[in-house]
Amino acid sequence: MSFTRRQLLAAVGAFAAASAVGLTSLGLRWYDQPAQAGYTRLSEDEAAFLRAFAEGLFPAGGEPSLGGGEAQLDHFVDGVLEHMPAFQQQGLKLLFHAIDALALTTEARTFVALTPQRRSAIVLEWLQHPIAEVRGGVQSIALLLGMGYTTHPEAVQTFSSLTRCGIYA
Repeated sequence: MSFTRRQLLAAVGAFAAASAVGLTSLGLRWYDQPAQAGYTRLSEDEAAFLRAFAEGLFPAGGEPSLGGGEAQLDHFVDGVLEHMPAFQQQGLKLLFHAIDALALTTEARTFVALTPQRRSAIVLEWLQHPIAEVRGGVQSIALLLGMGYTTHPEAVQTFSSLTRCGIYA
């Protein structure tokens, strides 16, 4: 079976149009989800992603023993978002959805659906990702969660011993 150049161009055009419609509908579904119970800015999907990412970034059992999933860093991020302009809130929330879906490319599941061990491995891989935009997005989320984790009451004593200025004391 052979294709003419016109048929090939039509197929490529149809694929591009379908991709644009699909990405637009996905973006609209993710964009500016309303806050849900217990949060002022985050939806439950966004909060679940943040808990899963925090668990992958700060696994339980290390030093400090507090795991990122237990630290309620989703509430920390919710509080940070509350003090940001709306456009920045929406951009960060969109980033949470995009990084959650990024796992589909290699794992055939969203990041939230992965096991805790696999989440930790994926976070480490993404922190060194060859594509700067992916690496930067993941590092931004890690930095935001890291601010909440290092100031958490159960972790602060561990981190205060690492600083001479005593800001954590």
